[in-house]
Amino acid sequence: MTKCILGVVGILALAFHLAGFDNTPPSDQQMIDLFQTQRPVFEEIRARICEKAERDGEETVVGRSQVIMMDPEWADPLVSDAERDHFYALFEMIDAKGVQAIFSANNECELWIEYWSVGWVGAADYKKFVFGAPDQTDQIVDSLDDVQMGSEIVFFRRKLEGGWWLALDHWP
Repeated sequence: MTKCILGVVGILALAFHLAGFDNTPPSDQQMIDLFQTQRPVFEEIRARICEKAERDGEETVVGRSQVIMMDPEWADPLVSDAERDHFYALFEMIDAKGVQAIFSANNECELWIEYWSVGWVGAADYKKFVFGAPDQTDQIVDSLDDVQMGSEIVFFRRKLEGGWWLALDHWP
């Protein structure tokens, strides 16, 4: 039985390899180039989510969040079909997987646009675009390409411009 399972895993691994499946994260430069050429798309995503509460006159609840993901398809809280379709079109323009925003007590919005991930819940790495001030646990670096992640949970950020960052989260 164990040999059968190992055989199936080996075949799947070979299939992913032959299909071009690659766990290598995009380079900082690839992400910087994308950000610079598609900055209006990033800003529209930020504005649609972060400024929505202000435009709608909603009272901000501390810790309130908004999540919209493409795979699996879900949103919390729910958004209309039209809003979801518009976000998905924006995500496809920048090859994003989804977005999450967290609102603080002073109505500040931190936005994470997931760009690349590998692994499973509890043991995964994520490379993303972030808008908002870094947390005290974030390590500010000049490059995410050569950081040493080790066996601890770590969060790295690299400054882009205008409140935007590149980020790498490592969850061993």
